[in-house]
Amino acid sequence: MAYFLRAHILLNIDDCCISNYNKNVSLNSMRHFPIPLPPLPEQKRIVEKVNQLMQHCNELEQQVQQSITHAQHLMQEVLREVFEKKREKIKLDNEIRIT
Repeated sequence: MAYFLRAHILLNIDDCCISNYNKNVSLNSMRHFPIPLPPLPEQKRIVEKVNQLMQHCNELEQQVQQSITHAQHLMQEVLREVFEKKREKIKLDNEIRIT
């Protein structure tokens, strides 16, 4: 559909252009460009489908954000465990040296 519209409009623009070098189209000639639209029921179906897809995109964005938050918490927990083990090892090493 988009290809058809582009081709159709470009052909009309070529017909209305004043020169081939610098394609200028007057506002008056633009007013007479036929722009085909689908019937109203099809337009409503398209809008409904776009709304469904946007809702799905919003849900996916929320899931991605939740995954990022979860990954950050996991990373903090892993780092906490690593540093606690390191701290315990240093403490144990110090106790061994003292005794």
